[in-house]
Amino acid sequence: MSFPSDRPSTWFVTGTSRGLGLELVTQLLRRGDNVAATTRSTDRLLAAIGDRVDTSRLLPLAVDLRDDAAVRQAVDQTVARFGALDVVVNNAGYGYLAAVEETGPADVRDMLDVQVVGVWNVLRATLPLLRRQKGGHVVNVSSVLGLVALPGWALYCAGKFALEGLTEALAGEVADFGVKVTIVEPGYFRTEFLTRESLALPAETTDATPESARWSRTT
Repeated sequence: MSFPSDRPSTWFVTGTSRGLGLELVTQLLRRGDNVAATTRSTDRLLAAIGDRVDTSRLLPLAVDLRDDAAVRQAVDQTVARFGALDVVVNNAGYGYLAAVEETGPADVRDMLDVQVVGVWNVLRATLPLLRRQKGGHVVNVSSVLGLVALPGWALYCAGKFALEGLTEALAGEVADFGVKVTIVEPGYFRTEFLTRESLALPAETTDATPESARWSRTT
């Protein structure tokens, strides 16, 4: 990944109040980069960062990624504050553990709105800037469950499989404009992903629930 050498890099990162997003924001601020960090709760983000790093280069933004106008406004605020945009990281997401037949229509819409529509909104808002400046980097955070599917994770996998296809197509579309695209597919690591704060469950369960999923719900 290339960065400007004459100034701090400016990052636009989604899903930043917990887990990988929070750690990324913390490390970027520690090395002196500018960070626009979107989250559902800026209070939670600031509390999580605390006094560990200097936040003078942080722009916390409360954004509903499903709202295209809100995303565009957040990008405009980023450029107005820092004068540039170099790296876009689509990291927002949450887990959902249920058998296919347990998954309600609202559950499906909510998951895909965040995992797919939200990413698309961010890309539509940021890609014109990166194309015009003939450079930049897009990083989409997928999962090992974007490569293989497991029982009980159908909805989460559906979102991540869609993100994989979107990213591969995007890489070809923007290559001639000097914009790089990377997809990250992490496995298990120590975050709050499997806690109640980051993992959604169905309202009702059935006998179709895989044994492995039933076990995960109790851990």
